[in-house]
Amino acid sequence: MSQNHIPFALPIGTVISGFEIIRVLGVGGFGITYEGYNPVTKRKAAIKEFFPRGIASRDNATQVVFSRQDQDVVSWALERFRRSTTELCDLRHPNIVDVLNYVPANETGYMFMEQVEGETLEQWLSRKGDGATYEELHAIIDPICDALEYVHKRQFIHRDIAPDNIMIRADGRPMLIDFGAIKVIAQTTQTKAASGRSYGVAKQHYSPPEQLDDEGVLDPRADIYAIGAVLYRAAAGKPPVDADKRKNDLILKGQDSYVPLAQVTKMPLPDSLVKTIDRALSLRPGERPASIAEFRAGMKGEAAPPAPDDDKTELGINEGATRAIGTAFGNVARPQEAPAQEPVRRPPPRQVQQPPQANAVSPIKEEPEAKRRGIPVFGIVAIAAVVLIIGGVFLSAVLFPPATGPNNNTNITDNNDNKNKDTKPKDDKQPGPGTTNPAARAQIERGDKLRNDGKHDDAVQAFSEAIRLDPKSAEAYRKRAEAWAFRAATTTEEQYEISIRDLNRALELAGNNLVERLDTLKVRAQVYGFQGKQDKQIDDLTEVIRAEPSSAENYDARGDAYATLGRHDLAVTDYTRAIRLNPKQWTYYSSRALSNKLIKDYIASVADYSDAIALHPNFASLYAWRGEVHVLRNDFDKALSDYGEAIRRETKNMNFYRDRAKVYVQRADRAGANRRDDLSRARADYDVILRDSGAGAGDYAQRGLILEKLGLRMEAISDFRAALARDSSNGDAQAGLRRLGG
Repeated sequence: MSQNHIPFALPIGTVISGFEIIRVLGVGGFGITYEGYNPVTKRKAAIKEFFPRGIASRDNATQVVFSRQDQDVVSWALERFRRSTTELCDLRHPNIVDVLNYVPANETGYMFMEQVEGETLEQWLSRKGDGATYEELHAIIDPICDALEYVHKRQFIHRDIAPDNIMIRADGRPMLIDFGAIKVIAQTTQTKAASGRSYGVAKQHYSPPEQLDDEGVLDPRADIYAIGAVLYRAAAGKPPVDADKRKNDLILKGQDSYVPLAQVTKMPLPDSLVKTIDRALSLRPGERPASIAEFRAGMKGEAAPPAPDDDKTELGINEGATRAIGTAFGNVARPQEAPAQEPVRRPPPRQVQQPPQANAVSPIKEEPEAKRRGIPVFGIVAIAAVVLIIGGVFLSAVLFPPATGPNNNTNITDNNDNKNKDTKPKDDKQPGPGTTNPAARAQIERGDKLRNDGKHDDAVQAFSEAIRLDPKSAEAYRKRAEAWAFRAATTTEEQYEISIRDLNRALELAGNNLVERLDTLKVRAQVYGFQGKQDKQIDDLTEVIRAEPSSAENYDARGDAYATLGRHDLAVTDYTRAIRLNPKQWTYYSSRALSNKLIKDYIASVADYSDAIALHPNFASLYAWRGEVHVLRNDFDKALSDYGEAIRRETKNMNFYRDRAKVYVQRADRAGANRRDDLSRARADYDVILRDSGAGAGDYAQRGLILEKLGLRMEAISDFRAALARDSSNGDAQAGLRRLGG
């Protein structure tokens, strides 16, 4: 197809990030792929342009414009395309095409990939005809299976395996190309877009049936179906019957129309391979091999190898949660048993999302988060099963026994969240390095009990005695450091420094004991967070992540530290990795939503809050936080709806009324005199607030301003006077009385 016959393709010669468009390589429902050449570096690249058919068009040959009615969903999809491209850049394998970069340009985005020269497996099979041998085919498929194992271990699935997405270089090396990143974006977009476009999210003959199901759960068995279909096509000379037709035949005719490979194969194959391919192509995921390792073993007629400890649970991907996740190509969840007592999860430090109290009826402004929320920068607040660190520290209840404290200022009270599923409970009764002395062990156990009872000073003495009895016990030093540091708001800077010295000593004594070393690094990271030393905290967490890359909690903790430093771009990346590892934890979405808001990515923030709400629909503050983002987008109707939901779930939270009243006033100011009804609704909200015994001078001043806008002069004067009676320095009330002559 010539360039002139490809609607909306960029003109030949267009330059994007130094690469000149040479030709169009392919066109799909959701994008156009070009070959680009950089005359300076003499390198080629495949460039995939985000261009959803039916929604996008061109302006002035290069600029992309989108239909106005689909603007929100397009903004969402483009952000997901950017994130998925960025994450694919991290994959490095000799049989996977390199994704090089993401480039925003022309009001859209571009994925830059390594240009692979050679022929596709489909071309290779067509050229070989019936002359292809199993040995030749095995030399291609086996490295591709290596690549898929690498991909699956990193919590991705490919989603688009087919003969035309396997390239064979001139030197014979097979390459897996074109991850199905756009397919997940397309699947969600076509259900949300007002245009009602369909983009073809499944590959005919090669995609499993669950890939067409909006509510389907995808895991590595989807890729196993596809690689089975590739082998079927190679052996039979044609692909298997399409999964959608098989499903329809099964429903309408009562019989699966799949033809077993043994009946159509043109290539001599081992019986075990034939049976494994048939099994891989089962319509039911549970009947397929559960992993690439099991698939390969079946092809050889061997027993499936035992799964690693961290892979024994079934892998699953919740498509409903995929919308707000940076990876747009699937997120593998690892369900595990929840701890006996699950700690309450807090939002990230310095971002604790308590709706603010209004101080003026002026438009909502984006103020520094800690200041606007009225939250101290350092210190910790302990409640039943959680330590809330306001200095950039992650949840300590994973590592330490629950503690109590006097300063409970969070309204997160639901204990049914599946937090810390990726963290195994530790048995503190097992001796740490050097703790073989029975008397020292008894003191450590005594110290644990004292800490559980909130007697931190006594616990310090017990752990000190354990150290005296066994001065080589890393565990005793670590636990003494915990006792010094984790005492809610009473810990001093000097005690933090003592904790750090104990932890440094514990690391020296831990030696090659990886478990004790990681436990100590996690504690030290928290203490650095208490001190406001986020750079050191991040260093420790990075070392922990290298050793425990499959722990969502570690990425979440480092994301909190980055957020405290204001590095919200890096925080978003870490929260995204946490979500990919545990997509059922609502607080990860909430944390990422706030960071997205602070970098002004409001579309992504709304999507994240929506996913958090889907997982935890009864937590009222989530609606209020999403309402704040709607206000920043000037979408007052949605904001008011969210504040209404928050109030319905928590009718006694006066902050929700304050914020809703503020939005009513903003909408009234934007609309003019014909929105007097909004001012009346704002007044009604302040009527509720002022019936509460905790109402202050600011609340009377707020209602006074609203009454003034309504033209109720005497009532406004009365409220301004009531405000000054409570606080004679209230500026709004003073100014109001001057204006009204009261």
